[in-house]
Amino acid sequence: MNTLIWTENGLGALIGLFLTICQFNNSVELEYLPLYTPSEQEKESPTIYAENVRDMMSIAIGIPKSNHTFEDVALIRECKRLELPHETGLVEFGQTARPYSITYRQV
Repeated sequence: MNTLIWTENGLGALIGLFLTICQFNNSVELEYLPLYTPSEQEKESPTIYAENVRDMMSIAIGIPKSNHTFEDVALIRECKRLELPHETGLVEFGQTARPYSITYRQV
């Protein structure tokens, strides 16, 4: 049983932690990435720096990055509560709300 990867619909955090520490052997794999030195543009804009680091990490682990936020999880939970398909809540709220200066609380 994989107790290290749990999701909203899977094991809870405490149960997952308990089951993990009860196992005789827990292995982990670490990958050290090369030091990333920010350019002058990145030093002036932390957002650009963070995005470039995200790109580097995404390429290194071979998984596409996502712009989903905590608000997206809250919307999916609300869809689940209303018995709607969970895809209804997949809107990348942060990307959608930013141009209109709205918050999750306003929705």
